[in-house]
Amino acid sequence: MTKIELKCSICTKISHKWPYEYRAIKNTEHYKCKKCKRINYETRQCPSCLKQFNTPSKSKKITCSYKCSNKIFRTGPNNGNWKHDVYRSTCFYYHKKECIICKECNIVAVHHYDMNHNNNNPCNLIPLCPTHHQYMHSKFHIEIKDQVDKYIRNFKLGFA
Repeated sequence: MTKIELKCSICTKISHKWPYEYRAIKNTEHYKCKKCKRINYETRQCPSCLKQFNTPSKSKKITCSYKCSNKIFRTGPNNGNWKHDVYRSTCFYYHKKECIICKECNIVAVHHYDMNHNNNNPCNLIPLCPTHHQYMHSKFHIEIKDQVDKYIRNFKLGFA
């Protein structure tokens, strides 16, 4: 007589059962090994990739893998090092890090649209290269004002 292989639906460990043991198992598709029977598992959905995964019910695990965890917790407001009051962090989280006028991406400054440096709302922050940022603070702001206004209008439509 040879043993029959069964795969645990939780931990995917292979168990070998005698035919009489195999017949006694009611649902072989959802077979659980001894270890997995002792622990109460629950099915959760990963917020990053939306994949279903099993985890012990007492576990604080939120994501299915390190890769998904890094996507959620290493960037943006979920990161422990995120500075809400630093306007550059906020600007480059919501806007692409390039000048909206000339597409310069090596050196990018942040302009406060309403000139209020306490207002760090993403709709008030505009990425500009140092040259165009200087334009906004000079008598030449008229040359780029229309492009900046158009960018802000489009951003507010997508942000709302």
